[in-house]
Amino acid sequence: MARKGGELPARAKWRERVLRPLAARVGERRARIAYERAVRGVEAIVTGQAGNDPEDHRTLVERIGAELASISRPAR
Repeated sequence: MARKGGELPARAKWRERVLRPLAARVGERRARIAYERAVRGVEAIVTGQAGNDPEDHRTLVERIGAELASISRPAR
């Protein structure tokens, strides 16, 4: 949705009213960076690079969530 003319999958169409302005605010570049970081974080958990402690996994997921939330805030 961050790209001009971007489409949502049919299963998420009901969220378009909220997601389209958010995608416009975040932009394609920042959305791609956030996506790549999230994927790397999940890969680290799956491959064991993040350690075996469930608390470490939870912390990693929380950090990803916080980072995604920070890029979606309106600029001041």
